Amino acid sequence: MKEMVRMVVTLTILCVLSGGVLSFLKTYTAPLIESQELNLVQGPAIASIFPSYTNNPVAERKTFQVDSTSVVIFPIKEGDTLTGVAMEQTSPGYSGALGAMVGFAIESDTIVGVNVTLFKDTAGIGSRVYDETFRKQFNSLQANEDLSSVDTLSGATVSSSSFINSVKKAATIYLKLKQQMIADFS
Repeated sequence: MKEMVRMVVTLTILCVLSGGVLSFLKTYTAPLIESQELNLVQGPAIASIFPSYTNNPVAERKTFQVDSTSVVIFPIKEGDTLTGVAMEQTSPGYSGALGAMVGFAIESDTIVGVNVTLFKDTAGIGSRVYDETFRKQFNSLQANEDLSSVDTLSGATVSSSSFINSVKKAATIYLKLKQQMIADFS
């Protein structure tokens, strides 16, 4: 009986220590991971959508609440004038979440461009959502359109449909937050 109690106590101590170490590592690495994601994924995605701007969208980003969900919005400015915004949205794909960075022009309520930020689907087939031809279909579409004019990719229907859903989510959020974004970023 003593042997069993000693074993349970030993395992409990090991589990508590392991959990503490893992918790510490997660807390310590979370800001580093966020910084890497901002500078190596989201920043370049924004730069590919908006070829010119005079501010630092990553540094000036703000978090907004929409339907009990937090959304990070990146402002795009020319001088002191807000000309556009970008945001990332995700949808479930074939093998995991598929993320899209979507840029909107404030004045015309159009999609300026889109880029892939998160991809876990099948390489070769699903990765065709990276193709410029597919992504250019979104350019100049109105934020309030249903995106039915965007063609899915043959053989990568799940991935392309997921990407389209991510863009739709971003457009819905953009329309809900437009006035608040203009007020907060101006």
